Amino acid sequence: MRLPPRQRAVIVLRYYEDRTERETAELMNCSIGTVKSQAHQALARLRTLAPELAPKLAGLETEEAFR
Repeated sequence: MRLPPRQRAVIVLRYYEDRTERETAELMNCSIGTVKSQAHQALARLRTLAPELAPKLAGLETEEAFR
């Protein structure tokens, strides 16, 4: 709940619902670039807010590089 609504939406759609960047962008009515930047910012913020999640968050970014 400490993430802004848009960043929260990106995290939920991309990682919980396993949507593609394109699907997420269409659902949020924004560009793919916005989805990418919001995901990056959200993951960085989560690392700060919950450092114990850092290893899991690093795994998400590694998966993104291979998608």
